[in-house]
Amino acid sequence: MSDFYQIESVENVDGLTHVTVRVNSEHDICRAHFPSKPITPGAMLISIAIDLVTSEKGATTDVDELKNVKFLSPHNPVAQPRLTFVFDAAKSPVDVSVMADETAIAKMTLVI
Repeated sequence: MSDFYQIESVENVDGLTHVTVRVNSEHDICRAHFPSKPITPGAMLISIAIDLVTSEKGATTDVDELKNVKFLSPHNPVAQPRLTFVFDAAKSPVDVSVMADETAIAKMTLVI
């Protein structure tokens, strides 16, 4: 999965961590998930969120529970390769928002 996305920036704004990643739109997952109109699979959005939050928290364990997952808009990795994951790693559980520019893509809560 390390070649599915790349971290471009990490910023702390008003106590929240903003991690911007670039999705590899040429990855086999993107090509296979609706070849004529690619959509980033929801499972990949969840996986990236887990990677980023556990890394930021310094957690060595897996997520215990995933709650309140909502996919709000489909994400086309060709048209909008950048995603921003916003969360407060100091809180538990951790609420995560996923944005592409000004478009809300997904929301979820991770219990670590």
